[in-house]
Amino acid sequence: MVPCSTIFGRIRYCSLKFKRPSFGWITVFGGFLIHLALGTVYSYGNMAPYIISYSRIRSQDPNKEMVTLSASPWLNGCGVMSQSTFMFVGGWMNKRLGVRLTALIGSLILVGGTAISFGSIMLSYWLTVVTFGLCFGMGMGIIYTVPLTLAMKWFPNRKGLVLGLVLSGLGLSSFIIIPLQTGFINPNNLVSDYRPESSSDFFYFSQAEILDRVPYSFLLLGVIFLMFQLTGIVVMVEPESIAAANEERSRIKSKFLSILFYPWLVLRPRRREFPFLAKKVENDTDELEMLTLPNVQQDNESHHECSRIHSEKYSCDKLANDKDSEAEAIFHHTERHLYKVVQIKPIELIRRWDFYVIWFAFACVGDPVTYITSIYKVFGQGFIFDDHFLALVGSAGSVANCLARILWGFAADKVPCKVVLIVLYAGLSSLTYTFFGTSVMGQAGFFFWVVGFYFFLGGVFSVTPACTAEWYGSEHVGTNYGLLFLSQILSGTAAILLSTFAHHVLSWSNQMFIAGSVSFLGLILLIIGGGRRKLVRVH
Repeated sequence: MVPCSTIFGRIRYCSLKFKRPSFGWITVFGGFLIHLALGTVYSYGNMAPYIISYSRIRSQDPNKEMVTLSASPWLNGCGVMSQSTFMFVGGWMNKRLGVRLTALIGSLILVGGTAISFGSIMLSYWLTVVTFGLCFGMGMGIIYTVPLTLAMKWFPNRKGLVLGLVLSGLGLSSFIIIPLQTGFINPNNLVSDYRPESSSDFFYFSQAEILDRVPYSFLLLGVIFLMFQLTGIVVMVEPESIAAANEERSRIKSKFLSILFYPWLVLRPRRREFPFLAKKVENDTDELEMLTLPNVQQDNESHHECSRIHSEKYSCDKLANDKDSEAEAIFHHTERHLYKVVQIKPIELIRRWDFYVIWFAFACVGDPVTYITSIYKVFGQGFIFDDHFLALVGSAGSVANCLARILWGFAADKVPCKVVLIVLYAGLSSLTYTFFGTSVMGQAGFFFWVVGFYFFLGGVFSVTPACTAEWYGSEHVGTNYGLLFLSQILSGTAAILLSTFAHHVLSWSNQMFIAGSVSFLGLILLIIGGGRRKLVRVH
């Protein structure tokens, strides 16, 4: 008999009959918001002409005229190197301090560095590199893997998809940030008009209405970052927090639970995080039962299992997503045996030769990524005299970056990660080799080339974390991926050297040929060392 004689009875009956929506997807959305702020690194190429133009004309640096647009990669390169250094620290902090405190510390460093750039740019370009480059990268490195590891904890069998969804915020960021930067600083679409050296390829902005707004743009960005970060941190929830909330909820004697009280039980800060245990609630025994690993018949029996556990007053949120969140290891069926990937600890990872091959491969592909994303606008200004169009190119590339992270992440769930990465590395290498040709292809060629480059770029940084989890296990993926990302220190250094010190010796075409060759070397190393995971038989 349906207890629907009262409104409270009907609500209670519906809550028993239908499972509550998974907070896992809310957590994924929170990670998306956090990475929406982190994706500002892809707008450095758009900001560099404004920042360097201001530094050359108005900063207090006595050697300011030595700063040219060839120094553009210093912003992005130093940010990448700082991010690479602190990403490993962020993985360690996540295990010691918990999700929210780690994310909050990284967020405050990131936002603080951006806001302080309001004053640093008035003093020197190199001080701006420290605040907007190094400090931003430090905060980004600490917070970067927190949403990724949390998303994989909720959905371990959909790593590629959920990582793509979280990282799509990193790609979509410039779609919002670049138009905001250009619309605030250069609303009238003025063209760079100052060419100090007759032999130079670089043009700078000298208009007062542009230069006056450059420092204030950092304050605007800081406020936006703070809004994104705090909102994302609040809604990031671990599965064990859901279990604790369900236990407390079951003890409430009232027939009706406030619509705001249950979200508070879930989202409230918790002192420590513990591995998930499915608990019997209000049972005579205090027995704690660990969730078992999936078996072949579990899919067919999931409905009956959930009903049984609900009748015994278990916490049911974990089981509601049994396909997504109960396995901590990746399993592979062969003829009659079941295998799982060994969970490689960081100390064990650094002893594997294949890790160093992948490390150098990732460094090689990171070089053209840092180089091209830093100088594409500087290069385009030589033959495209429309600042708003160049901003449009960056925004369109951001959309491609966002979609690529989802699509390539989904592909990595269906196709071996190594195959997907090979395609991505090959695409980036080809586009880097041919970038100089866009100078004779006009605006349309430049537009589609940059969009294509961002499409492959997004795939690399979406699939690589999933490959790290697949090859070396998901238990330590945050720290292991942090070790792998240390390779970007080498990438950032190479990009800085290639642009800053080689520009007066090498032409644009020669620089791009070198960057493409480095990327091709990464493709060869990936083919050699990728996919060498270690499996053990499960009895």
